[in-house]
Amino acid sequence: MLEIQKRSKLFLYPSTYDDSFCVTALEAAAAGSVIITSNRVALKERVVDGYMGYLIEGDPYSPEYQKDFIIKTVKLLNDYELWNYMSKNSIEFAKKNDINYLAKKWIQEFKSRLTNKYVVRSREKENRV
Repeated sequence: MLEIQKRSKLFLYPSTYDDSFCVTALEAAAAGSVIITSNRVALKERVVDGYMGYLIEGDPYSPEYQKDFIIKTVKLLNDYELWNYMSKNSIEFAKKNDINYLAKKWIQEFKSRLTNKYVVRSREKENRV
């Protein structure tokens, strides 16, 4: 799969699914593919619109979405300089968002939520007294 990704100029991912992490987009970025995908949940965190790919608004089944998706795909296939710029940015983004960085972010998020939950429960107990 990695060899296919390395040969791919684009990663086309019209999604209706609210992915919680989307590691495939990060893998595609690491391979230098420019990503065109839906502006949804985790995908918004994996693609910087106009910098390393495109986030398409709307329902992937709608004609407007499909037209925008096709226009951006053709634009990248016909403009080597734009594709090259975004491809380099994809690789840099993936380097900065490697598994160690993301694991630290998740741990911080879990700790924050656990702390906030504990504080809320403690306050609830105080209010009962």
